Amino acid sequence: MKKFLLVVLVGALALPVFQSCKKGPNDPAISFKSRSARLVGEWKIFKGVEVQNNAGTITNINIDNSTYSETSGGTTVTGVITTEISIKKDGTYTWKQTLTIAGTTEIDEQEGTWSFLGANSANTIKNKQCVAFQCNKSTNISGSTTTVSTYTGWWPTVYNIDELKSKEIILIRDYSYTGSSTDTESVTYTLQPK
Repeated sequence: MKKFLLVVLVGALALPVFQSCKKGPNDPAISFKSRSARLVGEWKIFKGVEVQNNAGTITNINIDNSTYSETSGGTTVTGVITTEISIKKDGTYTWKQTLTIAGTTEIDEQEGTWSFLGANSANTIKNKQCVAFQCNKSTNISGSTTTVSTYTGWWPTVYNIDELKSKEIILIRDYSYTGSSTDTESVTYTLQPK
């Protein structure tokens, strides 16, 4: 009986620790891996939905496995896409997207650093609920033209982690910028192991 009570007591004390691992709304209730351990790995974008509003022009992009579809201004184009992301334990990442539309292939690559963000003061964002990707170098290959750019102090791309499992990650990004017009972007990516 004493062993049973000890197991129940240990379980009751451990439950809040496991619950604290749940940051995103669809995170697992219990995980024996840290958030970093679940994020680090070789990933591919399996599904993606993007809605962009650039000065009133709406663009809808859908990714379903390797099928790419983009609709803007009543015109739809389709193609084949692969997006691979390598998130490393040392805080660096690489990102490579290959998109082929109508026989023309364009390759975009990034390399940089990643980090979890802390909680915000309003407590609407929990510690390690968001991840930031800071691009330091990008390469674009289009036909025979290669363009390489480096960045210092560039704004990071921040995603809210809706789900962080060992076999699936869902990242959400809502972005708004107001200059001469207001541009918005809403993105949801589902990542699976490569």
